[in-house]
Amino acid sequence: MTSAYALLIHSIEGVPRQPSGPFGRRKGSSNIYISVHQDGAEVHRTPKKRDSEAPWDFIYTLSPETESTKISFRLMRESFLPGTDTCLGTADTDFGTLLGMCSSVDESTYARLEMKTASRRPQTNSRIILSVHLTPQVNASAKAINVAKVSSKRLQSSLSSLTAKLDVLLRLGDTISESHPYVSISWKVLSAVYQAAKRQQDADEKLLKLVDTMVDVYSIVQDTDFLADKLKSLENTALAIAKQTVECAYFIQEYMACGFASRTLRTMWSETDKRIDVLIETLVNLRNSFQGRMVVQSLFMSTKMLQKIENLDQSDTLRKLNPVDMNASGRTSCLPGTRGDVLDDIRHWASVPDNDSNNLFWLSGVAGSGKSTIATTVAESFRSLERLGAFLFFDRNNQVQSHPDGVIRTLAYCLAQTNPHIAAAICTAIQRDPAVVNAPIRTQFQCLLLEPLQATQSCVEGPILVVLDALDECGDPASRAGLLFVLSTELPRIPRNFRFFITSRAEKDISDQFQRLSARMQLDVSSATPDIMRFITHEMELIRAREGDDLSPSWPGALNIQRLVELSGGLFIWASTATAFLAEYDPETRLQTLLTHHFIPGSNLDGLYSVALRGSGPWDSDAQFAADARAVLACVVLGRVPMSDQTMDAIVSPSRRSAARVLKHLRCVVQWNGSGSEARTIHLSFADYLTDSTRSGREPWAIDGRAQQATLALGCLRVLSRELRFNICGLEDSHLPNVEVPDLAVRIGRCISTQLRYSSSFWASHLQEALFDDLVLDELRVFFNSGFLHWLEVLSLLGEVSRASDALRLASQYTEGRAEDLENVIADAIKFESAFAPLITQSAPHIYVSALAFTPHKSIIAERFAGQFPHKLTYSGPLGANWPSLQKVLRGHTDWISSICFSSDGVRIVSGSADGAVCVWDARTGECLLQTILVRGATKSPIRGVKFTPDDSRIISASEAEITIWNAVTGELLLDLPSEDINTMDIAADGTRVAVGTHSGMIHVRDAGTGESVASWQAHKDVINTVHFSPTSTCLVSASADGSASIWNSETGVRLVGPLVHSYQVSCVQFSPDGSQVATSCWDAIVRIWDANTGHHIPAFDKSSDLLTLMIKFSSDGTRIAGGSFFGAISLWDVASGQDINGQREGHIHAVTSICFSPDGSRLASAASHTIRIWDAQGEPHSSEMAHNLKHNESPTFLDFSGDGMRVAYGTFNGMLLIRDTERGTILAGPVAVTPPGPAAVTSAGQVFSVQFSPKGDLITAAFFDHTVRVYETSALVEVAIMRHNHPIRATYFSEDATQITTLTSGGEIHLWDVHGGNLLPQPTITEWPRGKTVGLKSAGRFSRCGAVVACGCGDRVLRIWDSRTGVLITEIESGPVDCLDFSPDATQIATGWGGSCHVSIWDTRTGRLLRESNIQRAISAVQFSPDGLCLAVGSPSYKVLVLETETMHLLSGVLNGHTASVCCLRWFPDGTQVASGSWDKTIRFWDVRPSFESNTALQAHLGDSPIFKLTGDMHGWVLNGASQRMFWVPPWLREGLYFSRSSLVIRDRGTTKLDLSQFVHGVEWVACFQGVE
Repeated sequence: MTSAYALLIHSIEGVPRQPSGPFGRRKGSSNIYISVHQDGAEVHRTPKKRDSEAPWDFIYTLSPETESTKISFRLMRESFLPGTDTCLGTADTDFGTLLGMCSSVDESTYARLEMKTASRRPQTNSRIILSVHLTPQVNASAKAINVAKVSSKRLQSSLSSLTAKLDVLLRLGDTISESHPYVSISWKVLSAVYQAAKRQQDADEKLLKLVDTMVDVYSIVQDTDFLADKLKSLENTALAIAKQTVECAYFIQEYMACGFASRTLRTMWSETDKRIDVLIETLVNLRNSFQGRMVVQSLFMSTKMLQKIENLDQSDTLRKLNPVDMNASGRTSCLPGTRGDVLDDIRHWASVPDNDSNNLFWLSGVAGSGKSTIATTVAESFRSLERLGAFLFFDRNNQVQSHPDGVIRTLAYCLAQTNPHIAAAICTAIQRDPAVVNAPIRTQFQCLLLEPLQATQSCVEGPILVVLDALDECGDPASRAGLLFVLSTELPRIPRNFRFFITSRAEKDISDQFQRLSARMQLDVSSATPDIMRFITHEMELIRAREGDDLSPSWPGALNIQRLVELSGGLFIWASTATAFLAEYDPETRLQTLLTHHFIPGSNLDGLYSVALRGSGPWDSDAQFAADARAVLACVVLGRVPMSDQTMDAIVSPSRRSAARVLKHLRCVVQWNGSGSEARTIHLSFADYLTDSTRSGREPWAIDGRAQQATLALGCLRVLSRELRFNICGLEDSHLPNVEVPDLAVRIGRCISTQLRYSSSFWASHLQEALFDDLVLDELRVFFNSGFLHWLEVLSLLGEVSRASDALRLASQYTEGRAEDLENVIADAIKFESAFAPLITQSAPHIYVSALAFTPHKSIIAERFAGQFPHKLTYSGPLGANWPSLQKVLRGHTDWISSICFSSDGVRIVSGSADGAVCVWDARTGECLLQTILVRGATKSPIRGVKFTPDDSRIISASEAEITIWNAVTGELLLDLPSEDINTMDIAADGTRVAVGTHSGMIHVRDAGTGESVASWQAHKDVINTVHFSPTSTCLVSASADGSASIWNSETGVRLVGPLVHSYQVSCVQFSPDGSQVATSCWDAIVRIWDANTGHHIPAFDKSSDLLTLMIKFSSDGTRIAGGSFFGAISLWDVASGQDINGQREGHIHAVTSICFSPDGSRLASAASHTIRIWDAQGEPHSSEMAHNLKHNESPTFLDFSGDGMRVAYGTFNGMLLIRDTERGTILAGPVAVTPPGPAAVTSAGQVFSVQFSPKGDLITAAFFDHTVRVYETSALVEVAIMRHNHPIRATYFSEDATQITTLTSGGEIHLWDVHGGNLLPQPTITEWPRGKTVGLKSAGRFSRCGAVVACGCGDRVLRIWDSRTGVLITEIESGPVDCLDFSPDATQIATGWGGSCHVSIWDTRTGRLLRESNIQRAISAVQFSPDGLCLAVGSPSYKVLVLETETMHLLSGVLNGHTASVCCLRWFPDGTQVASGSWDKTIRFWDVRPSFESNTALQAHLGDSPIFKLTGDMHGWVLNGASQRMFWVPPWLREGLYFSRSSLVIRDRGTTKLDLSQFVHGVEWVACFQGVE
């Protein structure tokens, strides 16, 4: 028989008592267990237990071979020493007998086995009886259910007994005031557990053992008369028992799956038995301590301390969170016995889960109602239980501590300190994306809180409380909008056991977000009277105890206390301030002062402040005291962060008394702990009272805000003048960015005083609200003459560069119209900070090493400071004199940007891109504040349009298939409206509607709130390029590729005006701000203005330009129109006259796809390709930026050198042909251009496909977009002949005598032409030319140097080579796609490359065999053999040029860096010493590749052979040496034309820049750049 049977071991009775040791004490452990043996081998062992009467009720499986199988039960007592357990008795039987015994009883009773005792002592009358039951496995479930029911009943009984005992303790009230909160929590949790146990049908022995121990511990409650005195005498132990009970209650709650964790999570817990054992052991030790049996060293044990994890070194990573320091040492808790109901409700919510409640509790109340004290009390009670996750508290007078930006980072840091698993998860998030610590709040929440807490929820048992106090003082409504949104909508996604308790006044923005919470409470001041009575009574007792006999016996008197309670009006802040006032000096007199003061109804708090201040010092008799006290109070209430007395002394310099002496008089209204500590107001209402003239009136302590702000600003400026200095923290190495300086925090603490830190951060903030003062002007002059750069250095080190732009703007406003000299220098300083803010943020030394070095020579900043720094790099070129109009370049998108828009305050820019991302940028600093990516399926949805709503609260974007509404601060997706075929979008001026134009010519108008359709109509026959609402939102204008624009009723779709007709497609249309005019831009290169009411064309403004303006925008005042060109130029026109305003700005490499003015019209933003540029729209552009003289300033598409190497000819993307000398880059001939037969952009912008000098250099050919090859004489580029073809030309070749030209077309035709007559000569057509779909060629063809063979990469991924004389196919090479190719000089080899691969390949032209291949780690856009065939030049879309040795494919001369866009063409000098590269950055660079090249020895000495010019990522703009160390940072306007290592010549029409590093010091020698004041 091998059937399985269920053996239930129920209980044991009659267990002999353990022998006594000396003095009658039991020795050893009392744990017992049953060991089950089958045929002599142990097969099962029950859990160990202490109480012999408690059942085991454990079921095991037996599988006997036969009925005669021997079964033995042994009762064992555990010993201290392993392997020495004592056998107390045995019961031996066989399986058949046992089965018969169990079959004779029903399932509710048990077979009783009498055990033979193993003791050698005389037998007693007691018998040891083991109760068991045996049943076939199929029937075991019924028995198990019965056992489970019994266990459940026992658990319920124990829990009922335990909660009854706790209830007795609760009724003791004040007797256990310290323990009461924890007893209350335990009672609430266990009561909930008891209710859950009644609903459950099972319970296990593990819980029973723990609960029974708790019942045993609380047996002390039985003697209540004795208990009160016992609890007082053993207060610490009683408190520890209460706390330990809470911990056990939490554990039981979670274990029974009636807590915060799901049953699934509970099963993931590890070492549950050990946890229960430790909890039991701790309880027993505490009970013994309470009964005087032992002394317990550690009075509290949390199960969190039992977690076994690796000891990870995470502190460095967590420090990157830059948490805000929260010092709670000065905060007070509720007096024991007060606010009991409120505290109980909060603790109940925090401890006992409720399916209907949120994990967020909001406590609101009026100022002074005690919210902060309650928050502190709750936080401290959970801290003592080791269950406080974080305690953040905000103060309006501490802007740094209380800014919303730091909340999520600080929460993450605090929670990481509570649990090593959480810490590890947060560290992983930071290591994966270091920039996440500065990401938008929603991203921080997702990555630093939500994901780590979700990932580690199985490692956190029971509630963890997070407290946020005074949320209304966290920033202002605008700055905390994102945080509020996250708290109100995202917190429910965090695991439920993380409980968030928030207090605040009921400000509108907070109420709007929290009003729907189920867990919220508003403090009722009228119900606080009993608690205030208790508080005042307690404080009076303390005063009496301290004063002793100095007070009359009846003081203060019950009636007087009652009167104080009435005067408080239910406000704890009143009671607290009043008792502090009484305690300060002469309580009897001051009490009478309070009681006799006439308090105005509703203004009791103001009256109390008046009384307290009046009694604090000689305000009326000592004018100096009054002045000093006002100055100190101004620091306290107007300071942006709390100041210490030393900081106040340094800033306001009280004349006779130190701030400490003054503060001693003000302790009743100012919180200050002595010299060196920070001073704070006792409550926000005190600051309001002092600064509100309607409340403090003419009192001597009243603070004139504007006057005192001027005093503070003046004091800060004087601190800056005294303490700012070069390299203030003694940084040794300019190669290290700030974040890599290992001891920077220590240096800052040692070298930057608290007053300097404060003054650097807040001098301009005080200036903003200050009265005008000539002394302030004088200090500003000193600051900008000597301290400006050093101030930026301090901000860089402190990580607060973002303050600089606002500070300078405020300084500019303060001096406007008052000091022209200061206005000019501040305007220049603003440009300096704006240009170099990204650099200053990264590195303090490079303010001098790079920023000052690259400051324009005529800049005021350069003129004032450059002489102090003689040992820096210098530069020369046309860009070096004045600031450019270009202010910022914003990079971050990975595909073309379709739409940009300023926010209504001009602070932010939103952009949408084909990469699917919507980004929000800080328009002042260029920082990306927010990025959302719309993903549908496996692809990102390209964004077609994006705008802020009028109130800037939302962003509406349109992709091809949907309209999406986002929260503008958090990036939260608010509404997704499916649509189709979208090409453009606009928002109504009132924000209520969204209009989209489609590729099929439809217009759809939708409600922006609900997404419902308002109207749809067929507006055009072709794609709609633009839609734009009128200012009143009643009309909508559209522009289409059908060549027309129309004005429509936006609600009905009825055409009101139009069509307004152009000769080509209309690319853009805009209403003027007053709605009276409409402007259109067209692919016919004309911008027109129309009367919006009549549709009449206004000819005075017709703007025709060969720069092809495609995008237009009115300024907000309607006086100007900005235009963005297909060729990257920006134009400004006066609407009234049509005249250009300050010329045209040129800077973009690609077509401008969107353009917009800032609301104040001072700036202009334009988007092209992946970048956004911000321009000064008011100043005159730099001469190098002027586009009207740069028609030939386009990207070169093909290069060739004359045979003597003295000239270089090239064609451009816009159809220009030029010849320059190769020594200085001077234009020798041209430009000449072929005029497109229509819009240039439609016909590839007139691109030149091929350029070639004749052998003697007197003629040149150029293949143009219009299928023509034109021959010019080179001296003046006079046209000699024109050869017309039917297909695009792929390659040209001059005969040796220059009398004939051979051409290859994409149609497979080889033509031979007479040069001088332009006549077609007989020539065979290529044979075996691929037809059909494969004809579309991507690459240019090439003739060999001798012209005998020609090759072309075909669309079927095959490279074909023909004999150019016969047209016979020589070979086909399965090369894959080919973007570029070149023959070796002897035509035996051909090199190929492709932009989609990193491999450059060399093939045998006869056999097609692959000879060599090299992976150059970057895509390939151009290749060319050197004249001797020994080298191969390779150009890359990643901006690099490489030279490879042909035989080995090894890299020669290092990687050639310098271009800022893709390399599109290459050509070797005839002598092979140099290679020229043309790029989409509109430059041609000559590179000397000789090993002995020394044209710029200083540059080479500093940078080495392989410097790196970083143009992507976080290091954008940095030049690195061969060791990848930061050498210097180049501003955007100098990057394209910068001479670099091995650059022998740079050709760029906008100008080039040459560096002189002969005096340059850097690295560990960088401090030598400073010489001091001249």
